[in-house]
Amino acid sequence: MDGIRTWSTPTIITWNNQSVRPDRFKDAMFSLMNKSSMEAADSKEKRFAVNKSRFTLSQTLYAFVQCIPDLSPEGCLNCLQQSMMEFNFSRVGGRVVFPSCNSRYEIYPFYNESLVATPSPSLPVTATPSPPGKVKNSLVIILATCVPVSVFVLFLVAVSSYQVTKKVKKTDNTTAADDGNNSNNYVCTA
Repeated sequence: MDGIRTWSTPTIITWNNQSVRPDRFKDAMFSLMNKSSMEAADSKEKRFAVNKSRFTLSQTLYAFVQCIPDLSPEGCLNCLQQSMMEFNFSRVGGRVVFPSCNSRYEIYPFYNESLVATPSPSLPVTATPSPPGKVKNSLVIILATCVPVSVFVLFLVAVSSYQVTKKVKKTDNTTAADDGNNSNNYVCTA
């Protein structure tokens, strides 16, 4: 994508107000951001990376980069590299947000390191067969729960049906009795 930006407006750029001598800081920060950008582009699922690097004995540099997950590795790297071109490395911190990627660097930890620690590669999850005794116990529990509930529901249906049928018969008998006991039958003849 020769010179074509993978992001479009809006763009958000923020800086830390504190200045720093840019010579060695810029090189260290650019290197850390570049390393993070490559890691994020290479990550298959998250398109996300954080890194830190010791700058002096008392100062550590922190970097964070992220792309939207559906961006290709090349698109992610391109977007993050373009965001790095927007940084003002004469400041001790900054952030560039494009619609497709997000970059940030600081001299203090601005993310929870324990939450973003890289987990060891996990193996695919496969269903492990249950021991024969467990399957039998599960089946017994399921049956012991479902059978009584089913019987109770059927009992309620039977009682409800009986009550409705009894009420309908009583109503029919009462109507028939009223029709037959009416002694005031008038016949009109003309």
